[in-house]
Amino acid sequence: MNRTLALALAAALTVALPTLPAAPAAPVTEKTASDFAAFAQQYAALFEKIELGDFRHPYERTVVAELMKDQKVIDLMPEVEQILKDINETYHAQHLLKGVLVSEKQFPEIYKVACENADRLAMPRKFRIYVMNSADMNAYTWSSDVNDYGVALYSGIIKALSPGELRYVLAHEMGHVKSGHIRTAVAVQLYAKKYAALPDVFGKKKTILPDAPKAGAEEGLAKKKMKLNALFGAGDLPKAVGLDLTQRVVKSAAEIEINATQEANLALLDQAKEYSADRAGIVASGVRDDSLKGLVKLASGNVGELGGFDLGSYLAQIDQILGSLDREKLRSLLGQEGDHAYTLMRVGELDLYHASDDYRRASAGRDTDTYGEMLRAGFQIGASLQEKSAALEKFQKSADSIEMNALERRLRIKELTEAVALRVKADGELRPMLLVTVLDAGLGVPNAFFDRLEGFLREKKNGQPMLGLLADLEDKIRGRLTRPDLPPSEKPELERKLHVVGELKALKPGASSGSSSTTTDEE
Repeated sequence: MNRTLALALAAALTVALPTLPAAPAAPVTEKTASDFAAFAQQYAALFEKIELGDFRHPYERTVVAELMKDQKVIDLMPEVEQILKDINETYHAQHLLKGVLVSEKQFPEIYKVACENADRLAMPRKFRIYVMNSADMNAYTWSSDVNDYGVALYSGIIKALSPGELRYVLAHEMGHVKSGHIRTAVAVQLYAKKYAALPDVFGKKKTILPDAPKAGAEEGLAKKKMKLNALFGAGDLPKAVGLDLTQRVVKSAAEIEINATQEANLALLDQAKEYSADRAGIVASGVRDDSLKGLVKLASGNVGELGGFDLGSYLAQIDQILGSLDREKLRSLLGQEGDHAYTLMRVGELDLYHASDDYRRASAGRDTDTYGEMLRAGFQIGASLQEKSAALEKFQKSADSIEMNALERRLRIKELTEAVALRVKADGELRPMLLVTVLDAGLGVPNAFFDRLEGFLREKKNGQPMLGLLADLEDKIRGRLTRPDLPPSEKPELERKLHVVGELKALKPGASSGSSSTTTDEE
């Protein structure tokens, strides 16, 4: 794995670990919920609305969405679906011959867990689970069709895990199915075979994790050969199965040329797929410890009677690794990962996800969490407004615009001006909804809505897209502090919130995210 990926992953680890845990979800008023529903319908194109039950990692969600907008990929999808159909039929037949099919009468407890997992992940109960004779600690799927999917469970993993841990592992594989990970892999593989290149999305620097240091120009352009069979990122498939599936797609071990950026983005997507499947596991399980232990046991194996695994001690290894290595050594180690992230990284990521708003939304759709949607919408619209405003200013000053004819130049300025105006209007309508939600809960007392705003922006490490809201809050807090009838008991909390708002306003990419309760080791 190259230096670009090592730096990206190092940044991902050192940024993610200190994230503030999300405050418990709190409902907004019925009027605000109604107002936001109308707002979301009117401005849906300006922000991503995460559907209930969507457990996918944001990185995967973003990259795959862009991949599936590529016209060349769209044109390949009928052939992709036919390949997937042939693979599914073949592998169901092979596993029926080699394994034992789970049913209400055959391994009924596993069948019951599979049914419950399907319900919790909003998937049809149209699965076929096969128990296979192997001492290996593994489970895998080859399917992307939620209406006819297969999962193989090795007997070794069934023996080694508790019922709760096995529920997590089975749901992990079902998460691969619902996320369509094999479909994405086949699409990329087929594209590479036809065009001797990767889809455009993998060549864009913006798909690198946002906190990753940028690779040098010469590194991004340097080419290397990669065999097509090395592109098949298909989750937990045994090596022999993965190679067989690859041969069914590309028919030969041809090579393509890729550069460092493409290699890094491809590997990051493969790892994000595993994060997504991990999330599916804990969403279906609903039990933090069982899920984390199930993931860890895949790394430690079956220790039998010599067991006595302690989750707290394992999580303490995060502090140990951070305390024993400097940043460069950590990055070097992270650069030696394969398509799966280190287990410690996955456990740390999964633990953070369990404490997040996204987990609460994905957990059986029990919590619509309007406030979380409002925060996400405000951030995305604000960021887009900054981007469009900068693009307009740059265009007006650029040599390219001067060289255009007057009509083309006016048209481009009109397009950018309208894009800015639409986002200004949307921001102006959403900001009062957010402000009143925070104010109604009280500024001089502990306030879950304020805490969630703080946690959200600290996690993003960027307060710039929501400067307007933060300025409004600052004005309200200062006004409250100057009132002659201010109860003395409220003053400390108001001063604390004023300090926090100041810190949030200063948050920007590349700057320290200093906090009164959390610090990060920024270079």
